[in-house]
This record gives sequence, structure tokens and C-alpha cells, in this order.
Amino acid sequence: MGEFLARYSKHLPAPKMGPYISDVLFFTPFAQMVLYSSRQGIYSAQQAEVDGRTKFSTVDVSVYIYFTQTYGPYVPSGSSGNDTRMRGSNFWHDLKFHVFDGDVLREPASIYGEPLYLCSNDGGCSLVAHKFI
Repeated sequence: MGEFLARYSKHLPAPKMGPYISDVLFFTPFAQMVLYSSRQGIYSAQQAEVDGRTKFSTVDVSVYIYFTQTYGPYVPSGSSGNDTRMRGSNFWHDLKFHVFDGDVLREPASIYGEPLYLCSNDGGCSLVAHKFI
């Protein structure tokens, strides 16, 4: 299944500057159905057919964004530029993306973000990336 779902994702190289768009996942209804059915216990072909028609009618796009040296977790605050603050967990609102079906621009039905945190054993956590769909 891993090989099958890998066809629906693209890993990108890190940029020289700016945020790192590391991975883009483009799950069609068929790919979503494969993932969903793999998580079911006993699952019949008949139930899969019903679920395929009723649960999966849109494409899900996920984008993973990571901080870099030039687009880090801290931003200047105040007019002096010497003070910094943690970048907000909704930083992904500043980034734009477009999805095309051939030459046709498709508008997303919804967009949302979810912060991802890197936590150490000493209990400290920092925002390191954001996923939006």
C-alpha cells in the first residue's frame, strides 16, 4: 500500500530561501478509499462500494511547510528590530497556493491548518511546521 500511495505524493528539495514546502499529497477519491479500507477490520467489497460512492467525492491536498534559516520560527517585533517573538501558529495564512485541473484553476472547498510541534525530552516544544489542506 505504501508504494501505491507514494504515487499520490511529491517530496520537494529544500529552497535556498524562504519556507520549505517539503511535501505535497494529492489524494484522489480512489486513493482516499484505499487508505480508508486499509484501516477497517473486516471489510467487504460490498461495503467498500457503498463507502466509495458516499464518503469520498473530493480531492484532498495536503502541503507540509517547514521553517528554514531564512524563514524561521521567530520574527522581529517592535520598531527597533532587536526584539523577536515566536511566529504565530497560523503563519500559513501568509502563503498562497493554487490547484489546477489541466489549465483550469480549482477553488478549494475549504482550507485549514494544523500546527506541528517538535518537543524535546525536557518538556520544551517549538512550532516547526504547518500542514494545510
